[in-house]
Amino acid sequence: VHPFIGLRVLPARYALASYLIELFDRMAPEGGARPDTRRIFEFALASLSALQGLAPDLRLRILFELRAFEALGLRPELRHCVRCGESCKGSGPVAFHVADGGIVCAACAPRAEGLLSIQRGTLRVLEQAFGYELSHLPRLALGAQSLAEAELLRFRFQRFHVGIELRSERFLSESLRAGSGAPA
Repeated sequence: VHPFIGLRVLPARYALASYLIELFDRMAPEGGARPDTRRIFEFALASLSALQGLAPDLRLRILFELRAFEALGLRPELRHCVRCGESCKGSGPVAFHVADGGIVCAACAPRAEGLLSIQRGTLRVLEQAFGYELSHLPRLALGAQSLAEAELLRFRFQRFHVGIELRSERFLSESLRAGSGAPA
């Protein structure tokens, strides 16, 4: 119905759109409940529409992918401990447990293995992304350290849940690395 011509203008835009669609193809449950499949389909359409006007970079890839996981029902928990449910207050880094799908408080962290250390500021920006319209995601800023932490979290979370490298992933990484901000 809609050809999404704007996706074909920038290689990075096309690569991110292809990656998101392959992620949905791989992760969406076959024969899933109608509300679930409708939510995923509507998010896919909204993503493709929003991407038409954006120049993707690593930050947008992370934010769009987290939102895609949310649409798939795999939203990471970034506010409360996934083990005890307590709010993780305080200062300093927070432990993120990939297999459990979220942050782990200081009391539960000693009993967990394979934790990522993530600054609270990084978690706040990622949590904000869930409340933004897709076309407004470029307004969210991540500094160099936060971007590195968010990328590690995204990469490990994606690998755990998908289990393999998607075919379009390498093309997306190369397109973003090449700085495909100029029209092709």
